[in-house]
Amino acid sequence: MQNDRIRQIMTILLQEKKVIAKDLASRFGVSLESIRRDLSELERQGAVRKFYGGAVLVEDLLPDGEAAVFQVRLTEHGAEKQAIARTAAALIADGETVYLDSGTTAAALIPYLKERRGLTVITRSLRSAAQLGMCDHLTVYCLGGAVKVDTLTNTGFMAQECLNYFSHIDTAILSGDGLVPTQGVVDFGMENLAFKRSLVERSGRVAVVIDSSKFGRTAHCLTCPTERITTLVTDGGADAQALETLRARGVEVMVAE
Repeated sequence: MQNDRIRQIMTILLQEKKVIAKDLASRFGVSLESIRRDLSELERQGAVRKFYGGAVLVEDLLPDGEAAVFQVRLTEHGAEKQAIARTAAALIADGETVYLDSGTTAAALIPYLKERRGLTVITRSLRSAAQLGMCDHLTVYCLGGAVKVDTLTNTGFMAQECLNYFSHIDTAILSGDGLVPTQGVVDFGMENLAFKRSLVERSGRVAVVIDSSKFGRTAHCLTCPTERITTLVTDGGADAQALETLRARGVEVMVAE
């Protein structure tokens, strides 16, 4: 119920740019404290900035239509993504070199990575680079390439060339469009296939962060075979048999509470 309400609040914000907490409480028939928690969650996700009595939408660099799509995606399965992010972040130690993928579940790790010291973060996401790059205790590299407007992510051969400068990555935080336990992580976009395969090969640990709604979802590009997944972090809604299949293939499975 809370996730549905948060998504509806986000839709209102995209239309009106600003909300008043007491108006939302009346509109949804819930307590003012419940609305405050919802707004705090949206602020944690980087979607809004709170003020006394309400919140305003954080303006985005994307065109309005594309910004709306991405911001709504941030709130879909929001609680699950936050739980996955907390669990996955615990895998990362100070001083590591980390690749952070461009999906919304990977983006949920940003607040936790800000708490680490001495990290080197590599990403193709302009959003992630902008947020993490403001932390003077982190070193952030944004790989170049053609900008994909719906995700504000760099793609193509230039991103691959930039990746080649890094000989080793301690932990790759990898997302995907789907997960087939007997195959691996799959994506719809062919343009990132070579990049992700190269990324996987030079990473000591491949931590796949993916919510249960993507289990069994197929796509035509296999970006990370099951055998190359070190750790899978997902939520409690994941199919038990699918998790057992992954464990049998040597994957460490972590179910976020």
